[in-house]
Amino acid sequence: MERKGFTQEQRQKAQETRKRNNLCQNCSQYGHFTNKCTNEKVRLNHRIPNTEEFDPVKAVMNAPIGITVAQYIKEKPNAAKKIRNSLRY
Repeated sequence: MERKGFTQEQRQKAQETRKRNNLCQNCSQYGHFTNKCTNEKVRLNHRIPNTEEFDPVKAVMNAPIGITVAQYIKEKPNAAKKIRNSLRY
């Protein structure tokens, strides 16, 4: 009985075709996968996001709607500890 499926050659050719037609998400160039990107500058920029850490105290104080700290803690109980620590100092 003959085995069904792809031969090693067919799998390798399919992999090369996928690689050739793939658009890298780091540098937007064709021909390689993102995890094999050789553009060092782009790779470094993607590792370090330009976002600051979320501060619940600032979020409550700068909220465009009228919300008290107690209301915020009631909505987000896990933020209570951060708020208490921020208000201490």
